[in-house]
Amino acid sequence: MKEESLIAKRLVCQYVQLHGGRPADMALNKALLSSCSGAYQSYKAALEARRQSQKRKHVPIREREKVQSWAR
Repeated sequence: MKEESLIAKRLVCQYVQLHGGRPADMALNKALLSSCSGAYQSYKAALEARRQSQKRKHVPIREREKVQSWAR
């Protein structure tokens, strides 16, 4: 698990323990739901950016051969 994920999990656990001790007892208000939704959207955008970056790095062998033949 990455360090940021571990820290986030620890913060959530501390918050839950501080406010009742059980996740089922937590109030789900509009601010919490919108915060979760925003975090998920940010995660999806970062994941898509990483996929696009990996796709650009991975050029098929035939494409590399074409580029090399043009350079000669």
